[in-house]
Amino acid sequence: MRILLALDGTDGSLGAARVGALLARRESAAVTVVTVAEPPPAYRVGGAAPLATRDEERDLVRAHMERVQTQLEAAGVQPGAWPVRLGIEAPGQFIIHAAEEVEADLIVLGLSRKHLHKRLLHGDVLGHVASRATVPVLAVDGSTDRLPRDACAGIDFSPPSLEAARAACDIVGPAGSVHLVHVAPLTDDTPDAARRLDELASRLAPGCAASSTILRAGDPAQALVSIAADRGLDLIAVGRHGRSIAARLILGSVSVSVLRTAPCSVLVAPPVV
Repeated sequence: MRILLALDGTDGSLGAARVGALLARRESAAVTVVTVAEPPPAYRVGGAAPLATRDEERDLVRAHMERVQTQLEAAGVQPGAWPVRLGIEAPGQFIIHAAEEVEADLIVLGLSRKHLHKRLLHGDVLGHVASRATVPVLAVDGSTDRLPRDACAGIDFSPPSLEAARAACDIVGPAGSVHLVHVAPLTDDTPDAARRLDELASRLAPGCAASSTILRAGDPAQALVSIAADRGLDLIAVGRHGRSIAARLILGSVSVSVLRTAPCSVLVAPPVV
């Protein structure tokens, strides 16, 4: 397994550092760390301040790298154990390109709660990565200090949703559990949906313990968030359908809605190519 771990040195990515380190130990995974240092204010679009000196720019980058290294050490990672790639701007694009270059199997980054609904609709890092990555993206709540053990996966029987269930099983491991959730009105097709969920649960074992849950009606994102909150789950897994960028960012998108409101970490699986 190859993990790309994106850190920004803030409290919002501390959980990602911890989970990345724990997952790497459990899976004997190779980890590449990426981070983007914000440019001095003078380099931002529309900035009116004088250009920063080279020394000031170096100091900003040095301070940023020190914060990232402190995060890694807090997660139990020895200095120099993992390569660290530094970018200067366009962090979302930088993360995507780095994941492609190292052929990552998983991207791990922080799930920040501050104004998330606004950032997801205006090109934030998490929104950019989750909507464009070709591998699963694990957005970890900043307060997380252990690997997810119990998850729910939204299943509509599309390839991305099935991939989300499989990826969730990989994250929670054999000792964990994944609840398979299908949200649909009660119809003549309900018994067939139950049968298909049971079949999927049997295919996921022994990778993890899977149990099926059918909700008769409701909004899929709200249902997943409610189940996670009610049962104290660590992770919600959803599939991302291959639609246009504009369609992916509308309020009705299940993956975006879950990222906005989840009480725990979120795993977004990409469309199956």
